[in-house]
Amino acid sequence: MKKIIVSLICLASLANTSSAETRVNDSSSTVSRADEVYRALVKEGKVPASVLHNAKCIAVFPSVVTIALGVGGLHGDGVAFCKTKGDNWGSPVFLDLNGASLGVQAGAKSADMVFYLLGEKSREGIEKGSFTFTGELSAVAGKFEEHYTAPTTGVIGYGRTGGVFAGAMVEGVSLSHDDDEQKAFYGTYDANNLFEGKIPQQVAGAVTELKKMLPS
Repeated sequence: MKKIIVSLICLASLANTSSAETRVNDSSSTVSRADEVYRALVKEGKVPASVLHNAKCIAVFPSVVTIALGVGGLHGDGVAFCKTKGDNWGSPVFLDLNGASLGVQAGAKSADMVFYLLGEKSREGIEKGSFTFTGELSAVAGKFEEHYTAPTTGVIGYGRTGGVFAGAMVEGVSLSHDDDEQKAFYGTYDANNLFEGKIPQQVAGAVTELKKMLPS
């Protein structure tokens, strides 16, 4: 009987270890894919300077997918970077995206999404752990026009389907902290440190290149 109990304990331990490793791999993959998506958008060089200048947070969601055909439910995992009080970029915060519909391309079932969140209210929402695109913060279609003037509040969205970025609108979108991925990536962490730009040395290298691409 003791042998059986010991065996069960060992199996449970291995399962927990495997699960932890999976979460670490998932969080690292999210950062890596976000790097690729944002790099592609930057390479196009079409985001208006006013959008880049007014952004208080930038959120990147690789592969936002439609999860309820006919209903239009959406889900995506991603990361957001927010400006610190010193106007530098903080460390990545892992987020879940849930929404109603994806206005990128008719019939699109998935898209890579990048959101430029403008104004202090958007940053406060991300810091508090819950942010919804409603009312004055409704998502508006991103524009590639050279002289586009960004609003002082709101969300400018870009979506990529089939390798091409275009202005995108999403409806009823909410963003919330993904604590599981946060813990998997950072280990023991203080969320306040992330918004101050502090980051554990062991993961700093994984986000260095992505942070370099954020607007100065």
